[in-house]
Amino acid sequence: MKKWIVPEVEELKISETAQGKVIKPSFDAIRTDDNGNLWVSFPSGAEEAE
Repeated sequence: MKKWIVPEVEELKISETAQGKVIKPSFDAIRTDDNGNLWVSFPSGAEEAE
């Protein structure tokens, strides 16, 4: 019989998050899903803004 490993949960204690302010001017594709949400894909290998 297989013996299962019990997973452990680690709390990251993140108190706040921030939204980036850099808007990418170009993208590869844009689409709308069945719920009306827009999805955009950005070029592969693009450098991350700091």
